[in-house]
Amino acid sequence: MIEGKWKIDRSYKNICIEMMTENLASLRAKADITQGEISNLIGISRQTYYAIETGQRTMSWNTYLSLLLFFDTNNSTRSMLRALSIYPKELMSKMCGI
Repeated sequence: MIEGKWKIDRSYKNICIEMMTENLASLRAKADITQGEISNLIGISRQTYYAIETGQRTMSWNTYLSLLLFFDTNNSTRSMLRALSIYPKELMSKMCGI
């Protein structure tokens, strides 16, 4: 069991994943990347990515983190993550010790 500052509550993870999923198509369009390209970058099949983007499948925490890294390092989508409250401030504060 993970204790202390490194514990990330499942409900917090679910909220982060839900917010990302709701805005995935918009983020991808803003980044000007296809489903095939982004799925290749994050290491999942295009079919799996499509199912996530259309709400037919719930993304894993690892997929969420991969997408977060991509969209946060993309100049076109970085501010959008923050404006839509998708950027996980609580998680980042734990990781950065803020």
